[in-house]
Parts: sequence; structure tokens; C-alpha cells
Amino acid sequence: MDIIKSMIRKNLSNILTYEPVEPISLIANKFGIDEDQIIKLNGNENPYGPSPKIIDAIKRSEISIYPDPFQRNLRQELEKFLKINSDHIIGGAGSDELIDLLFKLFISPGDLVLDCDPTFGMYSFCARVAGAKVEKIPRNSNFDLDINAIRASTSRNPKIIFISSPNNPTGNICKIDEIKALLDLNILVVVDEAYYEFNGFSVANLVPEFDNLVVLRTFSKWAGLAGLRIGYGIMPKNIVLHLLDIKSPYNVSTTAESAAIASLNDSAYLFENVEKIKNGKKYLFNKLNDIDGISPYPSAANFVLFNLINSKKAIEIYNKLRSKGILIRKFNNVRLEKCLRVSVGTDPHNTTFINTLMDIM
Repeated sequence: MDIIKSMIRKNLSNILTYEPVEPISLIANKFGIDEDQIIKLNGNENPYGPSPKIIDAIKRSEISIYPDPFQRNLRQELEKFLKINSDHIIGGAGSDELIDLLFKLFISPGDLVLDCDPTFGMYSFCARVAGAKVEKIPRNSNFDLDINAIRASTSRNPKIIFISSPNNPTGNICKIDEIKALLDLNILVVVDEAYYEFNGFSVANLVPEFDNLVVLRTFSKWAGLAGLRIGYGIMPKNIVLHLLDIKSPYNVSTTAESAAIASLNDSAYLFENVEKIKNGKKYLFNKLNDIDGISPYPSAANFVLFNLINSKKAIEIYNKLRSKGILIRKFNNVRLEKCLRVSVGTDPHNTTFINTLMDIM
């Protein structure tokens, strides 16, 4: 074992891992609750699930053969859906894989990556795996970007900055002028638009104009395909070509590709569910705002972050909800120690969460 330990890359031997959400089965077993009674509001998943049409699409998918390494069908369907040339598009096994591929393409050990804290933990996690240095640029009191601090950091020659818009877990959108200001800094700007469909604000139209802009999207949230791991990126053509060269040849499965295409073709149905989620978010925000001791933050995504009196109260509420089979998200980040995040569920689940939370408070 000592020999193996000595062979492991030093930056990976005791790496701080990404903190995932707990599976339903674990909570059910721990508290003696039936799995179908668990209310899962901790993963920003789509409570209404995927389009019914993906079942037939999956059945027709050729799962006994390898998928097309160049994802031609998926990219062509996305071209029609997005009105963006497929040369600018690449699919991934979730946008997480594309984040990892960008690190493989651009980052060598010791390179600097900028992370706008607090934000999605996968950026700093992938940076640590790649052996990069991470400089956390704190967001301001409203969780907006500190453009002046980011601009000052460029003297240390960072290679990539990741911007989640809307930001996970705070829910606020990055302004287009802020993105343009970052693009002028001559670093790779990666804008993660995982929650784009819940607000309609995007900078994807800027991709043909800037050779240092990458936009990431996913089918996990709006299309309900989180379990199939399918996402895509919109980026300069030369970056697409390089990612096609270095990715695993068959990274997007035939099943995931078929489900994604069926989702695009049934987008009208899925956007009806998006509207339900947006209405559910309004309900959660208003109800949370009415509870003494709780302050919710406005959100352009499918979740609401809310602030409590103190960190002790936040942990107390999180644990009590969890013991009752209601799962929401807590954070280890110092900036968020008094905060909890709830994903929008179905109307009955949202109501149960609010009623239970009011009883606890």
C-alpha cells in the first residue's frame, strides 16, 4: 500500500472532494421512512421528469452498437433548436464532463483558475484534480461579481474564469456588460448556463464574436434527464475541434443522445413544466419571505436560497427536515453557513416543505 500511495499524484492523495447530495435510499434507511415518502428538494432536479416521448426514443436507440463519436445527429438537432451552427456545438456526458475536458485542454499543473465564491463546487474540484491553483474572488454582499477584483487578479496570469449564470447556489444572473468586461481580459471565460431555460438570459449569441467564450448547458434541469448525463457546450469552432480530439470517443451514449433529441422535439411539453417550476419558485419565495427569521434571495433558477438567523439555526432546521424525509441543501462554505437552499418541487411537495418548515420555526 505504501508503494501505491507513493505513486499517486500528490495533489490527489488527500484531495478535498466534491460534496454530492445524499441518495434517497440512505435517508429512508436511516430514519425508517419509505422511499416513496421522501421529498427530495436538494438536487435542483426536475420534479416533473422527462418528456413521455423519450421512452419510445430510448427503445429505438441502438444500444448494442457504439454511438457516433462526432455526435452528428445531436449536434444537428441542437443547431436547429438553438439557431447556432453545429460547428460551435459539442455534446458531453453532462456539462460536468465538458468542464473536466476544458481543464484537460487548457490547464497544466500550477496554472491559475479564478473561482467567484460562492458558486458551483465542480469548478474548484476539477481545478484541484488538474493540479491547478484556485484563486477565490469573493462575490459582493448581493452575490454579484466583483469585476474590479477579477480585473486586478489578471496580473497573476489566470487562464480560466468560471461564471455560473444564474449562479448556483445564489440564483442571480450575471449581467451581459460584466461578461463583456471579462472577455476583454484575454482569459478563457466559461459561462455555465445550466438554468438558462428558467430565465431566458444567455450570452451564447456572443460566441461567434469572441474566441475566448464558452457557454455550457444541460438537459438535466429543464428536460429532466439528470440521470442520463447529457449536456452540451457552445464555443468557438477551434475549441470544439480540440475537445473532439481529446474526449473519450463514445462519451455520449446512444440512449442519452436519443433522449436529448426527443426532448428537443418535444420542447413545448417540457416548457410547460418549466412554467410550473417557475410558478412553484414564486410560491416558495413568497412563503419563505413571510416567515419570521427567514430571508430568501431572488432566484432566476429552479431553486431558492434562504438566509436564517444564524448557522446553528440553519443546521437545526436542515437536520429536522431531514429526519422527516424532506431533503434540502446545506453548505460548508463560510459565506453560506447561515443559508439553506431548496429546489422547487411539485406543488404538494412545496406545500409540505413550507408547512413543515413553519412548524419547525
